[in-house]
Amino acid sequence: MKHDKLRWNARYVENNEAYPAPDIFLTNNSYLLSGGRALDLACGLGANSIYLAQNGFWVDSIDISESAIRRLQGRSRSLGLNLGLVVGDTDYFPLPENFYDLIVVFYFFSGPLIPIIAKAIKPGGLVVYCTFNYLHKSSKPDFNERYLVPRGGLAPLFPNMEIIVDEPETGLDSNLSRLIARRPLP
Repeated sequence: MKHDKLRWNARYVENNEAYPAPDIFLTNNSYLLSGGRALDLACGLGANSIYLAQNGFWVDSIDISESAIRRLQGRSRSLGLNLGLVVGDTDYFPLPENFYDLIVVFYFFSGPLIPIIAKAIKPGGLVVYCTFNYLHKSSKPDFNERYLVPRGGLAPLFPNMEIIVDEPETGLDSNLSRLIARRPLP
């Protein structure tokens, strides 16, 4: 955990890049979103958090990097948005069950976290997920396999969810897996 925190803090302190745009997978599927309480898990600089807050969601944003959360705090304040900001390791951060109408996860994967995410969604709520899959190793051989979606994509990892979009191998190098899933109503 400490190594991850140091690495991500260094990235966001040293990198003064322009503030990123929200992910296109999220914006292209915004017609599925209807407001409520959202969680942006491993939010980084929080471009998706900002987008969701500007579109009617109350957003909790969690990231391991204090630097990223500080930058997100400044950005959200300058835009007049109130976000619930948390510095925390998503591998160990407890999520309340049946709490969120929407959980978005971009470019972070932890297999043990998947059932926790599924339980944190309210019935009728959505998961929007996009991250690197096992094919990413062909372009980044040193990438830790533990953080890559296995063959078959994300859908098999959410067996009790209604799958709306399932793209197990997409992107220019087919190294992304994307999913939108809804927790069924009782």
